[in-house]
Amino acid sequence: MKKIISIVLSIVLVATSFIGLNVKSVKAETKEFNLAFGKQTSGKFEGTLQNNNFHGYKFNISSNTNIRVVISSKTGSLRWGIANKDKAYQGYTYQPSDETIYLPKGNDYYLLINGTGEYTFKVTNVGMSKVSFSKKSGKFADAYSVSIPFKYTGSYKYANSNLKMKNSKPKCATASMSINSNNTGKITVYPRKYGKTVIKLTMTGGNTAKYTFHCVRGYWYIAKGSKAKAPKPIGVKKPKWSSSKKKRVSIKKKSGKVKAKKGGTVTLTAKKGKVKYRLKTVVTDFNKLAKKSYKEIKDVVNNPSKLKVYHCYRGYYKVRSDAQRIPVVYFDYGSTNYYGAMVRNKFVAFYDETMVIRTITVSNANNVYKKKAIKKKVYKK
Repeated sequence: MKKIISIVLSIVLVATSFIGLNVKSVKAETKEFNLAFGKQTSGKFEGTLQNNNFHGYKFNISSNTNIRVVISSKTGSLRWGIANKDKAYQGYTYQPSDETIYLPKGNDYYLLINGTGEYTFKVTNVGMSKVSFSKKSGKFADAYSVSIPFKYTGSYKYANSNLKMKNSKPKCATASMSINSNNTGKITVYPRKYGKTVIKLTMTGGNTAKYTFHCVRGYWYIAKGSKAKAPKPIGVKKPKWSSSKKKRVSIKKKSGKVKAKKGGTVTLTAKKGKVKYRLKTVVTDFNKLAKKSYKEIKDVVNNPSKLKVYHCYRGYYKVRSDAQRIPVVYFDYGSTNYYGAMVRNKFVAFYDETMVIRTITVSNANNVYKKKAIKKKVYKK
């Protein structure tokens, strides 16, 4: 019994130091039991709550795994944690509780319970985390971005650290991953060029899931007056190009060279055999964008008469790290707040795929590439 008490004492001291309970000794009421996975277990604490009034349920696991702990008490207070004799793996959680926890393989783990009255719990070994898509592929034509949902098993903490994404052809479509705590997540895909890319999710120690993304539409952002070459569809040689609005954007049929004449949106189409790739093109008129942005600034500041523009530039900016550079205007301005103090703001404004003005706060003009000053008479006109 003394050996048992000394083992549990070391566990409790580490676990409680994590949450600051300041346990100095373990009395005879501390008990140790063997835990049976998947079995509903009941227990009862005698007397009032004391810091050293612990029940320790001992268990071993032979491989890395996730365990699900469902624990509650109807007649008293309860808190619990997972620990071993060397370190605490989790601070105490108050009941009722239903949590999934990742644990590496090892011996002499303990479910430590501290409380009063009767309690019940069930611990299930749910195995290693796995990930899956509901579908294996998809074809998307008319969306600026597409969300592809996925599910995973096990704990959020493990998945957040051990789930990795790989995109086979980022030139076709860029992608980003987000993980939720309810065993779900999503891949957000941004189509760029015709073709297909394979999104692969790999759970360390678990499995791999694949999703094939077919891209038949992309988005392109250019400035009025630009002479550039339309992004060529991946794997398509010598397509024939056409423009839906030649007065806005003209394009040479064979070379794909364009001339942006007027601000707005236009669809450029590349055809080759069965391939029909649509490239929605947003043409930005810097001067009009600057005028509209300046007007919106005046509409929102506290005192428009005190508005002061320090700098205004036109240039290019990456909305996302994996995105193309898009035409923007940069404003560095100051305005007085409710108390009369001057407050300085810096942002870039741009047209999205629907020609709605969006703004992003930036630190300074260094965020803008190929910048050129826009005169006051242009945006104040």
